[in-house]
This record gives sequence, C-alpha cells and structure tokens, in this order.
Amino acid sequence: SITSIGTGFMGVNIGGAEHGGPDTTQKTDIFTVTNLNVQQLTFKVGTNGQTTSNASRKYSFITGEMYYPNGPINLPVKLESFNAFLNNNKVDLKWTTATEFNVSHFVIEKSLDGKNFSDAGMVFAFGNTTEKKNYDFIDNINGSQAGVIYYRLRSVDIDGKSNYSATRIIRIGKQTEQTITILTYPNPVSNELRITLPNNWQNKKVTIEIYNANGQVAKRSENANSGQTEIVNVSNMTPGFYMVKANCEGVSAQQKIVKQ
Repeated sequence: SITSIGTGFMGVNIGGAEHGGPDTTQKTDIFTVTNLNVQQLTFKVGTNGQTTSNASRKYSFITGEMYYPNGPINLPVKLESFNAFLNNNKVDLKWTTATEFNVSHFVIEKSLDGKNFSDAGMVFAFGNTTEKKNYDFIDNINGSQAGVIYYRLRSVDIDGKSNYSATRIIRIGKQTEQTITILTYPNPVSNELRITLPNNWQNKKVTIEIYNANGQVAKRSENANSGQTEIVNVSNMTPGFYMVKANCEGVSAQQKIVKQ
C-alpha cells in the first residue's frame, strides 16, 4: 500500500534540515494505491510546466509503509539462461538459475512441431539459494527422424506450480551447401525472433540482418561464437513483411517473416 501526497503540501529537506511536514488535511492531492502484484514502482514528479516560487516543494513526495498482506512474496526461480546445443547424436541442454525459492525440480520438455510438448527428462533442483546454480541434461536423439526439435524448460515448485522458459530449437536434418536454410520462430513474431542456424555454423561467426520491404537493414546482429539458435529482439520494428538473412563464412540463407 503506497500513499503519495501531491504538490504544495510536502515538507522538504534543504541542507540536511527538514522544512515543514506533510499536511494530511489537504485531501485534494493525496492518493493511495494498493496492488498485490507489484514488483517494481516508478515515481515521476514535477511541476507540469508551472512556474512557482516554491518549485522545490512541488518535487517532493512521501510514501507510506509498503507491506505484504499475505506475507513476503518470493519468486520460485529466476532463470538466468537456458540453452540447447547439438553434439553429434545428442542434445546438450544447459541452464543457470540466479535464485531459487522452494523449487522442487525441472522438467525438460520436447516437441517436434513446436506446439505439442512431452517430457524428455527431469532434474532435481537445489531448492533454496541466492547463488547461481548450473544444471545440465543430455537428450539422446540417435535414430530420430525429425528435422527440428523444440525444447523448453519447466520449473516446478514444491506447491506444484510451474513456470516455463523460452523455447530453444535444434535442427538435426542433414544439409548440403545448396540446401542450407534457416528456421525462424515464431512467425509471425512480436518481440523475440529465434533463428535456428545450420549445424555446421555452430561456434562460428554469424551475421544476421533483417531487411524491410524497401531493402533497408532494419536490424543487424553479429555473434563471433554462435549457438544453433540466435535470438534477435524485433519489438521496436514496425509491423510488416521482412527478410531475414544470415551469413557465415560467405554462405548465406534467408527466410521471410511477418512482424506483428
């Protein structure tokens, strides 16, 4: 619960000394905000272009006590990273947590179409920690006929509640230079575009450029040691049709996308 007192009624601190206090009888500019799901607050104060002799007072505000009616709020897990790497006939999945609170375990889920996921394995969590913890899981894909496999991580707390990571994409289909392609996901895209690169581009320098309908570069990224899936933030791009072009050692591949 946060109480804020508006312009003209605040005490100010000048030179380390308090000058006056809040006049809570002035109800016009006093307001209270209560929200049970607040994780971050931003305060903006100012005179709204007005000129006044006591401008410093107009930049003042006070907050009441912040409290949690149902006790402290702790996020079960803060996932710092989750990545997938193709290693011959295996997929190495690695993830790091920044903090954990009452976390039970992690479930690695996989899909062949990006929509229907099934459990591929489970790893027990450390549980409670404020230190970074590293985890890994190996998925044996020997004999798989799929050309693309989608992976995501599901963290499960002791109450049975779950949270999902972003999806990682692994391409396992064999390709020649003449048939080299990239896979974009999701398409259409709103915020983060995931670009799955050919197997032999992994750990090499890859340049990704996104061209608008006029042939101009709208976005460019470069990674000297690329993974199999690169992520490009396209949230600030205007809606429309674009061409994604990836280049590695003089070989390029491209894919059309739609920005929502």
